Amino acid sequence: EEKASERTFGALDSLADMLNIPVPYHIEAFDNSHFQGGERTGAMVVFKNARPSKRDYRKYRLSSTNKGDVDDMEEVLYRRYRRLLMEDAKLPDLVLVDGGIHQLNTALSTLQSLALDIPVAGVVKSKNHKTDRLIASDMSEIDIGTDKHVFALLARIQEEAHRFAVDYHKNLRQKGVYATVLDTIEGVGEKTKKKLLERFKTLENMRRADLEALKALRIPETTARRILDTLAKTSRR
Repeated sequence: EEKASERTFGALDSLADMLNIPVPYHIEAFDNSHFQGGERTGAMVVFKNARPSKRDYRKYRLSSTNKGDVDDMEEVLYRRYRRLLMEDAKLPDLVLVDGGIHQLNTALSTLQSLALDIPVAGVVKSKNHKTDRLIASDMSEIDIGTDKHVFALLARIQEEAHRFAVDYHKNLRQKGVYATVLDTIEGVGEKTKKKLLERFKTLENMRRADLEALKALRIPETTARRILDTLAKTSRR
Protein backbone atom coordinates (compact mmCIF):
# COMPACT_ATOMS: atom_id res chain seq x y z
CA GLU A 1 0.00 0.00 0.00
CA GLU A 2 2.78 2.38 0.94
CA LYS A 3 4.69 1.52 -2.23
CA ALA A 4 1.60 2.12 -4.37
CA SER A 5 1.11 5.49 -2.68
CA GLU A 6 4.77 6.33 -3.28
CA ARG A 7 4.42 5.43 -6.96
CA THR A 8 1.28 7.50 -7.28
CA PHE A 9 2.63 10.65 -5.70
CA GLY A 10 6.00 10.04 -7.33
CA ALA A 11 4.23 10.10 -10.71
CA LEU A 12 2.52 13.40 -9.84
CA ASP A 13 5.83 14.91 -8.70
CA SER A 14 7.57 13.78 -11.91
CA LEU A 15 4.73 15.09 -14.05
CA ALA A 16 5.00 18.45 -12.28
CA ASP A 17 8.75 18.52 -13.02
CA MET A 18 8.22 17.61 -16.68
CA LEU A 19 5.70 20.42 -17.16
CA ASN A 20 7.36 22.83 -14.76
CA ILE A 21 4.15 23.34 -12.78
CA PRO A 22 3.05 22.82 -9.14
CA VAL A 23 2.12 19.22 -8.29
CA PRO A 24 -1.22 18.50 -10.07
CA TYR A 25 -3.26 16.81 -7.33
CA HIS A 26 -6.47 17.68 -9.22
CA ILE A 27 -6.42 16.83 -12.95
CA GLU A 28 -9.30 17.26 -15.41
CA ALA A 29 -9.06 15.44 -18.74
CA PHE A 30 -11.30 15.83 -21.80
CA ASP A 31 -12.26 13.64 -24.72
CA ASN A 32 -14.91 14.07 -27.41
CA SER A 33 -16.81 11.47 -29.34
CA HIS A 34 -18.96 11.51 -32.46
CA PHE A 35 -20.49 8.86 -34.65
CA GLN A 36 -19.54 9.09 -38.32
CA GLY A 37 -19.18 12.85 -38.02
CA GLY A 38 -22.60 13.49 -36.51
CA GLU A 39 -24.18 13.85 -33.04
CA ARG A 40 -21.23 15.19 -31.12
CA THR A 41 -20.63 14.61 -27.41
CA GLY A 42 -17.91 15.53 -24.94
CA ALA A 43 -16.76 14.06 -21.67
CA MET A 44 -14.57 15.09 -18.77
CA VAL A 45 -12.97 12.82 -16.18
CA VAL A 46 -11.41 14.00 -12.95
CA PHE A 47 -8.45 12.46 -11.14
CA LYS A 48 -7.73 13.57 -7.58
CA ASN A 49 -4.49 12.37 -6.02
CA ALA A 50 -4.01 10.29 -9.21
CA ARG A 51 -7.26 8.40 -8.65
CA PRO A 52 -10.54 8.68 -10.57
CA SER A 53 -13.13 10.86 -8.82
CA LYS A 54 -16.20 9.54 -10.61
CA ARG A 55 -18.75 11.78 -8.93
CA ASP A 56 -16.97 14.74 -10.54
CA TYR A 57 -17.17 13.35 -14.10
CA ARG A 58 -19.25 15.41 -16.54
CA LYS A 59 -20.94 14.69 -19.89
CA TYR A 60 -21.77 17.22 -22.61
CA ARG A 61 -24.01 17.18 -25.64
CA LEU A 62 -22.41 19.50 -28.15
CA SER A 63 -23.72 21.85 -30.78
CA SER A 64 -24.60 20.18 -34.07
CA THR A 65 -23.05 23.16 -35.88
CA ASN A 66 -19.55 22.26 -34.67
CA LYS A 67 -17.26 21.49 -37.58
CA GLY A 68 -14.78 19.18 -35.87
CA ASP A 69 -12.71 18.22 -32.84
CA VAL A 70 -11.29 21.71 -32.32
CA ASP A 71 -14.79 23.27 -32.15
CA ASP A 72 -15.88 20.52 -29.76
CA MET A 73 -12.87 21.16 -27.52
CA GLU A 74 -13.60 24.89 -27.42
CA GLU A 75 -17.26 24.36 -26.52
CA VAL A 76 -16.63 21.82 -23.74
CA LEU A 77 -13.84 23.80 -22.11
CA TYR A 78 -15.75 27.07 -22.30
CA ARG A 79 -18.85 25.52 -20.76
CA ARG A 80 -16.89 23.75 -18.03
CA TYR A 81 -14.74 26.65 -16.85
CA ARG A 82 -17.28 29.40 -17.31
CA ARG A 83 -19.50 27.40 -14.97
CA LEU A 84 -16.73 26.92 -12.41
CA LEU A 85 -16.09 30.66 -12.53
CA MET A 86 -19.78 31.47 -12.04
CA GLU A 87 -19.98 29.07 -9.10
CA ASP A 88 -16.66 30.30 -7.72
CA ALA A 89 -15.65 26.62 -7.56
CA LYS A 90 -12.16 25.18 -7.17
CA LEU A 91 -10.19 25.07 -10.40
CA PRO A 92 -8.01 22.09 -11.37
CA ASP A 93 -4.23 22.06 -11.09
CA LEU A 94 -3.88 20.70 -14.64
CA VAL A 95 -6.09 20.34 -17.72
CA LEU A 96 -5.28 17.51 -20.14
CA VAL A 97 -6.65 17.54 -23.66
CA ASP A 98 -6.64 14.66 -26.07
CA GLY A 99 -4.70 15.55 -29.21
CA GLY A 100 -1.89 17.62 -30.61
CA ILE A 101 -0.97 21.25 -31.10
CA HIS A 102 -4.34 22.39 -32.57
CA GLN A 103 -6.31 21.06 -29.60
CA LEU A 104 -3.76 22.48 -27.17
CA ASN A 105 -3.86 25.92 -28.82
CA THR A 106 -7.66 25.85 -28.68
CA ALA A 107 -7.60 24.94 -24.99
CA LEU A 108 -5.14 27.73 -24.20
CA SER A 109 -7.09 30.39 -26.11
CA THR A 110 -10.41 29.25 -24.58
CA LEU A 111 -9.05 29.53 -21.04
CA GLN A 112 -7.44 32.85 -21.94
CA SER A 113 -10.82 34.15 -23.13
CA LEU A 114 -12.09 33.42 -19.60
CA ALA A 115 -9.02 35.11 -18.08
CA LEU A 116 -7.96 31.81 -16.51
CA ASP A 117 -4.39 30.73 -16.00
CA ILE A 118 -4.59 26.95 -15.55
CA PRO A 119 -1.71 24.72 -16.71
CA VAL A 120 -2.69 22.78 -19.85
CA ALA A 121 -1.01 19.91 -21.70
CA GLY A 122 -1.92 17.82 -24.72
CA VAL A 123 -1.64 14.03 -24.54
CA VAL A 124 -0.72 12.69 -27.98
CA LYS A 125 -1.37 9.14 -29.13
CA SER A 126 0.94 7.17 -31.40
CA LYS A 127 -0.13 5.77 -34.79
CA ASN A 128 -1.25 2.67 -32.89
CA HIS A 129 -3.56 4.83 -30.75
CA LYS A 130 -1.47 4.32 -27.64
CA THR A 131 -0.49 7.13 -25.25
CA ASP A 132 2.80 8.43 -26.61
CA ARG A 133 3.94 11.88 -25.51
CA LEU A 134 2.98 15.18 -23.93
CA ILE A 135 2.90 18.63 -25.44
CA ALA A 136 3.46 21.36 -22.86
CA SER A 137 1.79 24.78 -23.09
CA ASP A 138 4.97 26.25 -24.61
CA MET A 139 4.52 23.66 -27.44
CA SER A 140 7.58 21.65 -26.41
CA GLU A 141 7.22 17.88 -26.75
CA ILE A 142 7.95 15.69 -23.74
CA ASP A 143 8.83 12.03 -24.00
CA ILE A 144 6.95 10.33 -21.17
CA GLY A 145 8.36 6.88 -21.95
CA THR A 146 11.35 7.70 -19.74
CA ASP A 147 9.21 7.50 -16.59
CA LYS A 148 7.03 4.40 -16.40
CA HIS A 149 4.91 5.76 -13.51
CA VAL A 150 4.06 9.00 -15.35
CA PHE A 151 3.40 6.98 -18.50
CA ALA A 152 1.06 4.59 -16.63
CA LEU A 153 -0.82 7.46 -14.99
CA LEU A 154 -1.35 9.41 -18.23
CA ALA A 155 -2.32 6.27 -20.16
CA ARG A 156 -4.87 5.48 -17.48
CA ILE A 157 -6.34 8.99 -17.50
CA GLN A 158 -6.52 9.04 -21.31
CA GLU A 159 -8.14 5.59 -21.49
CA GLU A 160 -10.67 6.53 -18.82
CA ALA A 161 -11.61 9.78 -20.60
CA HIS A 162 -12.01 7.93 -23.90
CA ARG A 163 -14.06 5.13 -22.31
CA PHE A 164 -16.37 7.62 -20.58
CA ALA A 165 -16.88 9.63 -23.80
CA VAL A 166 -17.62 6.56 -25.92
CA ASP A 167 -19.93 4.98 -23.30
CA TYR A 168 -21.96 8.17 -23.03
CA HIS A 169 -22.25 8.44 -26.79
CA LYS A 170 -23.26 4.79 -27.17
CA ASN A 171 -25.80 5.21 -24.39
CA LEU A 172 -27.44 8.16 -26.13
CA ARG A 173 -27.63 6.30 -29.41
CA GLN A 174 -29.15 3.22 -27.76
CA LYS A 175 -31.78 5.36 -26.06
CA GLY A 176 -32.76 6.62 -29.49
CA VAL A 177 -32.26 10.25 -28.50
CA TYR A 178 -31.40 11.02 -32.10
CA ALA A 179 -34.60 9.53 -33.45
CA THR A 180 -36.96 11.76 -31.46
CA VAL A 181 -37.23 14.46 -34.11
CA LEU A 182 -38.36 11.83 -36.64
CA ASP A 183 -41.22 10.91 -34.30
CA THR A 184 -42.71 14.38 -34.79
CA ILE A 185 -42.95 14.13 -38.59
CA GLU A 186 -46.31 13.22 -40.13
CA GLY A 187 -46.07 10.08 -42.27
CA VAL A 188 -42.97 8.73 -40.52
CA GLY A 189 -43.77 5.47 -38.73
CA GLU A 190 -41.51 2.89 -37.12
CA LYS A 191 -40.62 1.22 -40.44
CA THR A 192 -39.61 4.47 -42.12
CA LYS A 193 -37.66 5.56 -39.05
CA LYS A 194 -35.80 2.26 -38.98
CA LYS A 195 -34.94 2.53 -42.69
CA LEU A 196 -33.64 6.07 -42.24
CA LEU A 197 -31.50 5.25 -39.21
CA GLU A 198 -30.08 2.09 -40.80
CA ARG A 199 -29.18 3.97 -43.96
CA PHE A 200 -27.94 7.30 -42.55
CA LYS A 201 -26.99 6.44 -38.93
CA THR A 202 -27.28 10.08 -37.72
CA LEU A 203 -29.62 13.04 -38.12
CA GLU A 204 -26.67 15.06 -39.37
CA ASN A 205 -26.20 12.64 -42.28
CA MET A 206 -29.94 12.80 -42.99
CA ARG A 207 -29.76 16.60 -43.10
CA ARG A 208 -27.11 16.32 -45.80
CA ALA A 209 -29.13 13.84 -47.87
CA ASP A 210 -31.12 14.88 -50.94
CA LEU A 211 -34.64 13.99 -52.00
CA GLU A 212 -33.48 11.20 -54.31
CA ALA A 213 -31.59 9.46 -51.50
CA LEU A 214 -34.76 9.35 -49.41
CA LYS A 215 -36.95 8.25 -52.32
CA ALA A 216 -34.47 5.44 -52.96
CA LEU A 217 -35.60 4.03 -49.60
CA ARG A 218 -39.15 3.87 -51.05
CA ILE A 219 -40.33 6.80 -48.96
CA PRO A 220 -43.15 8.71 -50.69
CA GLU A 221 -42.01 12.06 -52.10
CA THR A 222 -44.33 14.16 -49.92
CA THR A 223 -43.06 12.43 -46.77
CA ALA A 224 -39.44 12.70 -47.97
CA ARG A 225 -39.86 16.46 -48.51
CA ARG A 226 -41.44 16.80 -45.07
CA ILE A 227 -38.49 14.95 -43.48
CA LEU A 228 -35.92 17.16 -45.18
CA ASP A 229 -37.84 20.35 -44.33
CA THR A 230 -38.19 19.38 -40.66
CA LEU A 231 -34.52 18.40 -40.35
CA ALA A 232 -33.43 21.64 -41.98
CA LYS A 233 -35.39 23.62 -39.38
CA THR A 234 -34.25 21.65 -36.36
CA SER A 235 -30.78 21.32 -34.98
CA ARG A 236 -30.03 19.94 -31.56
CA ARG A 237 -29.99 22.56 -28.82
